[in-house]
Amino acid sequence: MKRDEPKNNCPAIDHDPVSIANSAIPSLYLDADLYRDDLRDRSLSKEQEDELLQTLWNIMSIFVDIGCGVDTVQVILPELFKNVAHDSKELLESKGASYLHEIEMTETQEKVLIYCRVPDTKQKTEGSGLESQEFRCRQYAAEKGYTIESVFHDDVSGGGDFAKRPGMIALLNYLEKNKKSSYVVIFDDLKRLARDTMFHWQLRHAMANFGARLECLNYKFYDMPEVEFIETLFAAQAQLECQQIGRQTRQKTKARLEAGYHAFIAPVGFKYIKSKAGGKILVKDEPAASIIAEAMEGFASGRFQTKQEVRYFLEAAPEFPKTASGKISNNRADDILANPLYAGYVEYKPWGVTLRKGKHEGMVNFTTFQKIQERACRPCLCPGP
Repeated sequence: MKRDEPKNNCPAIDHDPVSIANSAIPSLYLDADLYRDDLRDRSLSKEQEDELLQTLWNIMSIFVDIGCGVDTVQVILPELFKNVAHDSKELLESKGASYLHEIEMTETQEKVLIYCRVPDTKQKTEGSGLESQEFRCRQYAAEKGYTIESVFHDDVSGGGDFAKRPGMIALLNYLEKNKKSSYVVIFDDLKRLARDTMFHWQLRHAMANFGARLECLNYKFYDMPEVEFIETLFAAQAQLECQQIGRQTRQKTKARLEAGYHAFIAPVGFKYIKSKAGGKILVKDEPAASIIAEAMEGFASGRFQTKQEVRYFLEAAPEFPKTASGKISNNRADDILANPLYAGYVEYKPWGVTLRKGKHEGMVNFTTFQKIQERACRPCLCPGP
């Protein structure tokens, strides 16, 4: 990388930002001949080498501009405007108060929609992720002189698919209903859009179709192919991180299941408490646990002849949790009768975790559970090795 020598033979022009920039800060340019040796074994023509090197140069230049959230122009301009501020102020004052008011109104005409997202409800209730994101976006909008019209929140991941996020769908619907208005959509991090390359660009195009302009606190959007390439890299990196986190979570969850611990939402009749061995463990949640035990033992013994009778029994128990209608579906009763967790066992077929003794206490013994499966005409379950 070489720098042009300052052109000292050119007279300086007072208060001209371009002249000040040229005289004070040497420009960068690409000397392709310095890098041709690195392309020697690629069998490229001189024109192809020039095109490839120029493209890489442009990409790296953009990385420098957007790196760490600092634009080189932002570094230059404050010094430039120190020289022009005085004359600019006099010029504006000479136009009168009405002209200043017109400029002020123009700056504040931009209407803003803020989007904030955390990947789960726990971060919303126990953390301050949404609040801190919104605060930073509001601060950014205030600095820009924007008018905030609405804020949209999401506390779900959606696996990268923005169609699974209620807040994002609400934002898109808002843009569609207000097509005649121009909006700036602000978010604090590029990853808030989508942790999936395909969905990232689908969302970008959807907002562009509604006439919205995106502004991100840690990324600058430019209408250049090189920048779109970099943006795609960032979206792909976010997707990779999401997939890696998902893989690690699955591996840890599977290992816990294999150790005999239930690792998902506690079913009715159970609740989680902290385990002395680490993590959480299922324990009985009364009075629902005793009601379920009576229903299962009643079906195994023949007291209840059908699953429907089990359902009637559960519906008649005032302390058993039910829907707002006070009813329980046959499927729910069947799920309880078929779930080995209630016998103190753990199994998860989608991940190949075979039936095994769990670390929690069941509501019926395994013999009773086997009788239930026989009466329900299901294959008997046998614990794995």
